[in-house]
Amino acid sequence: MRGFTVPVRLSTITRSLAAALLLFVSACDFNPDFSEFNEHVEGPSERPDACKELGLVCTVAGVAGEAGFEGNGGPALSARLNYPVDIAMAPLTLAQTGEIYVLDWKNNAVRRITPDGSIHAFIGTGEQGDATTGDAGSLTLYEPTDLIISPRGDFFLTDWQNCKIKVVNAITLQTTDSYGTTVGLGGDGGPAGLAHLNLPSSFIFDPNGDMYISDQGNQRIRRIDVDGVISTFSGTEAGYHDGVKEGALFRFSEGEGLVPGGKLSMNTHDWAMYIADTENNRIRRINFFTGEVTTVAGDGTPGYAGDGGDARKAKLNRPTDVIFREDHHIYIADSGNHVIRKVDPFGFITTLVGTGEPGTSADGTPGPQAQLDTPMGIYYDETTFTLYIADTHNHLIKRIKDR
Repeated sequence: MRGFTVPVRLSTITRSLAAALLLFVSACDFNPDFSEFNEHVEGPSERPDACKELGLVCTVAGVAGEAGFEGNGGPALSARLNYPVDIAMAPLTLAQTGEIYVLDWKNNAVRRITPDGSIHAFIGTGEQGDATTGDAGSLTLYEPTDLIISPRGDFFLTDWQNCKIKVVNAITLQTTDSYGTTVGLGGDGGPAGLAHLNLPSSFIFDPNGDMYISDQGNQRIRRIDVDGVISTFSGTEAGYHDGVKEGALFRFSEGEGLVPGGKLSMNTHDWAMYIADTENNRIRRINFFTGEVTTVAGDGTPGYAGDGGDARKAKLNRPTDVIFREDHHIYIADSGNHVIRKVDPFGFITTLVGTGEPGTSADGTPGPQAQLDTPMGIYYDETTFTLYIADTHNHLIKRIKDR
């Protein structure tokens, strides 16, 4: 529901979320065994034993170059996806233990992959629409871009083109809330359910239970506190400036060539978030205590250069997603360069996956030799040391083990 139900709903996410959220991050342990249906895949084995080794890229779901919405109930490796833009994973504390979720962007749906490697419908019918009530399978969406499973068992979903955040209860699979009403900028200081959002692309929870939203079309980061009140946390208009809170400027994708960008990642160690500042070709960092925004990667000039050196002097090309690893490494979906970059704790940048040219590669190819095509989303499983990649224009989900 909308409106004044929002403060009641979010107030249940208490300060104890800090510990639970950390458990959620550490508990993710999805490493599916695809061997049960390898024999059904035509041609050479697509799941060689080498895929279990560090540094080799393998397919989790999809058929390269083939867009569609087929395959539910069967092997994920035979299913068709349609521009998948991100990946999420269920915590082991939920009944959906070990499931991975695919933000199947152009199919207007979230699909789930179970530990046996099969794919299933989950949220969304596949039809474009804007349902705000009903069960998960009957919801209509418009290009969903991010999913978070809260420690309380709720699925928070960014319904990007509908400019809403929808909440589905994991037990009943019923929609419980919808934050945002119509496209625009408004509502600061009031209930989040009555606010206006503009292309919310992603969100995170901080250890206090406050939600931060990348309000892409409004070029700012919004915050919903535990009482359900929305405000602007950082940014005001499109631009580039390292500053404090509203004094900082970001440039997220808009207009021609619009893509979901500006995605967020939480650093629980030193209370900061990372932002893929897509059109500024940079990765930014916000300190939660001070609100200070700094640049950690990218010199602002679009390009592909700088590996082996200072990440702040490197060239990125429309990065759309960023992931903070618990040992202080950072992964970047450098989508315009068709690569995944990695920044170590000392600030040096390298390429983990990709050659810089769009294409596809066979399973078992080493990361630096494997080709991707506009990878727009990433997710890191701390338990299995596995990075999952939404290889968007190849219509694939890939993975690589990386310590």
